[in-house]
Formats: sequence, structure tokens, C-alpha cells
Amino acid sequence: MFFSDGAASQFKQKYLFVNLHLMQVQHKLERFAWHFFATSHGKGAVDGVGGTVKRLVWRRVLAEKVIVSDAASFFNCAVSANTGICVLFVSANDVELNRAALNERWSCVTGIPGTHSIHSVVAVNDTTVMHKPYSLSNTCTYFDMKLGEECHNSDGGVVVSPANDDAVQRFAPGQFVVVMLPGKGRTVQKFVCEIVTVDHDDNEMEVVYLKSQGETGRVFVGSNEKPFWVSLSQVMSCLPLPSVNRRGHYTFPCSVEPWKVQ
Repeated sequence: MFFSDGAASQFKQKYLFVNLHLMQVQHKLERFAWHFFATSHGKGAVDGVGGTVKRLVWRRVLAEKVIVSDAASFFNCAVSANTGICVLFVSANDVELNRAALNERWSCVTGIPGTHSIHSVVAVNDTTVMHKPYSLSNTCTYFDMKLGEECHNSDGGVVVSPANDDAVQRFAPGQFVVVMLPGKGRTVQKFVCEIVTVDHDDNEMEVVYLKSQGETGRVFVGSNEKPFWVSLSQVMSCLPLPSVNRRGHYTFPCSVEPWKVQ
């Protein structure tokens, strides 16, 4: 979980949003969320550390002890100051090594309308994020940054297209989904489930369903039922990862009531 200010040039913009899932996979994180402080709030230790390094370098420049003309000379000056602060240098070659991959990833990315009012973003998959007006809000919106549109179906869930042969590749054990199962007569029941196994060849996944707790639509507990297999066509929504407490309660960041789960 990250916290930062909402500077559009650095953090609150489409390139960072679409990279959240990439960073989640690279660092093997169960959940990746980025929260933004309100305007003129959020100064913290990192700002003080950065200010200290810049001030020390500037003093040495004023004392005519060094000449700082580029990033490398700034880095060397900061390291020689022996501040105890770990300073890392990212060279132009390092940037170029990643430029092609990032440009390809960003080539079809669209911005989220009303980005300035967003204060919480959670990675859902490689193209979709869930965003909220503030971190504890029960109101959330899913947005596909490649399609440039909200990912909602008639029940308010995230769209998962069974016709897409690559769709199952987005799923992995430990993720949470809403699945549809046949009920009595012609009725359909919907359940929140955790993915146990994914069969990429047959476009199926083994899941175990969770039981709802309370009336908030956010808290669930594990069931004693055995895992069962469902096809991709039965998966109607992908959910953000919940937090789990010591009692085994799964709390999702927003209510799943729009999916009308059992």
C-alpha cells in the first residue's frame, strides 16, 4: 500500500495507474493500492529526506567545492557528503533499457475521467483498476484503461468476456471472483469465491466460495465446502483483493452488494 500527494506530473496519472498491476506482479504482492492525500496535505519523511539531500548538495555548490551539471555529478556529490542517506543513481542507459517496453504498454492507455477527484486506486488486472473518491468510501468504480470505459455489466460487476481466449490468463490462484451457479428452476445464484487453481488449457478454474457476514456487503468468511470447478463463462466479475484479519474475515475495499451475491 502506497501513500503520496496527488501531483499529476508524478503520481496521479494514467501511466502510474496502469503500472500498478505490473508492480504488483514484479514484487509478488497480494494487493497493490495507491492512496492520494488531499490537496496541500501529505508531506512526510520522504519530503524531508529529499530536501536534505538537495540542500547539502546546494551548499557544496555555493562553497565552490563541486560543479553539478547533470544527474551523475549530483549523485557523486550527494554520496560524498556522507549523510547516511542511501542515494541511488538511475542512468540514461537504465531508462533506455525499459523505454520500449513501457512505450508499448502505454501506447493504448486512456486516462480516467475526473482523475483529480480520485484518492484511491487498486490494481485489478493488467488493464483494469478500481478507483474510489476516498480510501474508505463504499463507492467504487472499475475502469478498463485500454478500452477507455467503465467495466460494468447490467448487475454492476466488472465485465469478464468469456469470448476472449486470453481472459483466463488474467486469473491466478488467490484472486477473488463472483461466479454464477444454477439455482432452483431457472434461477441463477451468485457467489463470492476465491480461486484455488486455474486450468489455462480448458479455460476453467477451481474455486471455493465464501460466506457473507454482516450487512455491509464487504465482509466474508471461508466456508467448509469443498472446492469446485467452474468455466470462464460462469465468472461474471473480478474483485479486488480483500484484507484478512486473524479471525479469517475477508474485508473487501468496497461493498459487493451490486452483484447481489448470496
